[in-house]
Amino acid sequence: MDRRSFLLTGAAVAAGAALPFQALIARVAAGPSQNAGLRRGQTVGYGPLFETADTATGLPLLLLPEGFRYTTLGWTGDLMSNGVPTPSNHDGMAAFAAGPGRVRLVRNHERSAGTPFSGAVYDPLASGGTTSLDFDATLGELVDAHDSLSGTIRNCAGGLTPWGTWLSCEETNEFHTYPHGYVFEVPADGTPGSALPLRDMGRFAHEAVAVDPITGDVYETEDAGTSSGFYRFVPNTPGDLAGGGRLFMLKVKDTWQANLNLS
Repeated sequence: MDRRSFLLTGAAVAAGAALPFQALIARVAAGPSQNAGLRRGQTVGYGPLFETADTATGLPLLLLPEGFRYTTLGWTGDLMSNGVPTPSNHDGMAAFAAGPGRVRLVRNHERSAGTPFSGAVYDPLASGGTTSLDFDATLGELVDAHDSLSGTIRNCAGGLTPWGTWLSCEETNEFHTYPHGYVFEVPADGTPGSALPLRDMGRFAHEAVAVDPITGDVYETEDAGTSSGFYRFVPNTPGDLAGGGRLFMLKVKDTWQANLNLS
């Protein structure tokens, strides 16, 4: 079941959907006619795939169409600017503009208990978090890599915000020195994150988030098996998630523990 079908189905069966959610559904239902500027064009294919060497290591890591090339960066163990090796378990990430010809990648590391790798630490007994990498697209090379958040657990997915930050989500509800299962906001301007959990966005096994650019509401998914939910966080002030807000969970009318996996 694709995301568009899920949203439309959820709207049809949810009881008393709030107006901001209905507005989001309306934009999804509008389809290509009203969202043409947001949709990618069709491709005609690039021909057969060939074993292609990575320009950074010379290793044949990918199969690509003829004439394509790629460069790897930020391998586990590579030293970052603070002298600490790049942590393992790379996961969800997003790219941001970082000045003329530069792209900054903020990347999750889905790690568990252990030693933090960053100066921005939430839990001293947790080794997950994020790293940030600056890539010069003109030169085609990595120019900087640094820590941006640590002391978290199982940073799996998340999502970017319209105001230029990365929301890193803990896919767990474990307890070490402190409870886990929160969302953390990481700036994309090169500075470390605050390592403060956004508690009003809920404590559960977060998967991904998506921000409605019109209302500022944040939609959150959960990865907890058959007990997972779908949530909407309404911040007190749009764009200021740390300022608190209200959290809602989708409920299907007259159905207990509804399963929306209709595929």
